[in-house]
Amino acid sequence: MKSTSGWKDGGSGTNSSGFNVMPAGSRFYGGTFYGVGMYSGFWSFTEGDGSHAWSRLLVYYRSVVVRSNYGKDYAFSCRCVRDQIGDR
Repeated sequence: MKSTSGWKDGGSGTNSSGFNVMPAGSRFYGGTFYGVGMYSGFWSFTEGDGSHAWSRLLVYYRSVVVRSNYGKDYAFSCRCVRDQIGDR
């Protein structure tokens, strides 16, 4: 899922899935940006509770997708995928 370039310390992937995740980092609740080149987080549709939501993280030093529960005051990337079934 990771892009073939841009990740810290040789942590790039093969992009065999075609998802092409770039290491965008995130914005913390106080407005500070962090992690560009090191990880990329994506919000899930699933809410954890009123103030938290599930997310998925890709990190430069791991080859798996990590599931996490963060406060909604963090800023992660969102990826919209169009349902192409109706386009046929």
